[in-house]
Amino acid sequence: MGTDDKPLSRKEERLLVYLLLMERRDRYTKGSENYRNYEYYIDIVINGIESKYNEIFEHVHHMDEGISKKVSEEVEIILTMYHCIETSFEFLSHSDQQYLRKKYIIEFAGFRSDIESEHKYLSYYRFLKKHEQQKLPRVIENPDMDIETYRKMLLKFKDFNIPKVGIPTYITKQQLVELFSVQEGKGRIPARGRRKHPHQR
Repeated sequence: MGTDDKPLSRKEERLLVYLLLMERRDRYTKGSENYRNYEYYIDIVINGIESKYNEIFEHVHHMDEGISKKVSEEVEIILTMYHCIETSFEFLSHSDQQYLRKKYIIEFAGFRSDIESEHKYLSYYRFLKKHEQQKLPRVIENPDMDIETYRKMLLKFKDFNIPKVGIPTYITKQQLVELFSVQEGKGRIPARGRRKHPHQR
């Protein structure tokens, strides 16, 4: 704090804790056990029930320390990859597009709210979306996609010598096939049979 800064008042501290708990609660599906737990903590803050504050402090102590630079950079390169995929898809014939859609998951599937290890990724994505920091790819939720699959795709994507036709960049049909091939063997759901994941992303 600077020399002119004043300590937060109790009211301001409660407001900050309230906002933090609200953000964490919204990572979970409404009605789930985790969602209800956060509703409990939020009610403690709203009503100022000091005898229960220790429960909040114990919970906050176990919460993560925020979104690291490594996480934000990984999210951004994943989004860049999918922006390139979207652009490249437009160069394909209709029959090629149909073929790839039947065999692979083409669209960005977002990050999983039901997998704790992806919560930071989801939070950073929501931050970008809320503040429109950059153009984001279209999201079609699919429970078969996860951060590990994105990482496997990134390994191939980084190896491509991506040509440019003005802006933005694009990759070839063969490179798209190579990129999507990491999805094979994971029980892919055919395009027509895909269903949205029940959890909010």
